[in-house]
Amino acid sequence: MAQLLIFDLDGTLFHTAPGLLTAVNRLFARRGLPPIPMEKLVTYIGGGIMSMIEDLERDTLGKLGDLQAVESEFLTIYDETYLEGSEPYEGLLDFLNSWTGKIAILSNKKEKYVKSLVENTVLNQYQWVACYGGDSFPTKKPDPQGLENIISLAKISREHALLIGDGLPDMLVAKNAGIKSLAVSFGYAPIELLNEVGHHGQLNHFNDLSTTIEKLFSI
Repeated sequence: MAQLLIFDLDGTLFHTAPGLLTAVNRLFARRGLPPIPMEKLVTYIGGGIMSMIEDLERDTLGKLGDLQAVESEFLTIYDETYLEGSEPYEGLLDFLNSWTGKIAILSNKKEKYVKSLVENTVLNQYQWVACYGGDSFPTKKPDPQGLENIISLAKISREHALLIGDGLPDMLVAKNAGIKSLAVSFGYAPIELLNEVGHHGQLNHFNDLSTTIEKLFSI
């Protein structure tokens, strides 16, 4: 049976793209660049801030400048926007209110934003084993270090753990740690990409999560 659920954050628990979009387009405006649309930005979410900036640098044909300086400038802007428009996906709270097992968050977002979003939203009412970000350890997803740390903290065996996420790093980190995974179809990465990597099941709505877990761990 499942005893621990490890969730990705962006595109899995919360729709956080609006705050990222505002910050990116403020950065672009400072450089005289046209705004990027939401549908383009979400394809760059999942690998962390610097990964997103590298993608944006390629998208703008090198018009952003020194990437370390860009990251610093972006984070200053993002400090003001990261909660903007952030909201839980439909059905999440009903599920968490009914779940009696352990829960954790493992994101590639910087840890300070992960913890702040938890502390300043409805997620603060739940007991999380851990809320880790992409800079919580020397490596980030798909490296399994953070995931293995969470399993250790939860004091469970890995066959009772389930990773739920919407990105390639999520599916790969579960595979690398030897645990089961659920691919979220309502997040930011196309489900077709997640299917190519492989997973143990697909989640289309949080209303289906309880029955999906039951089926997955009865096999």
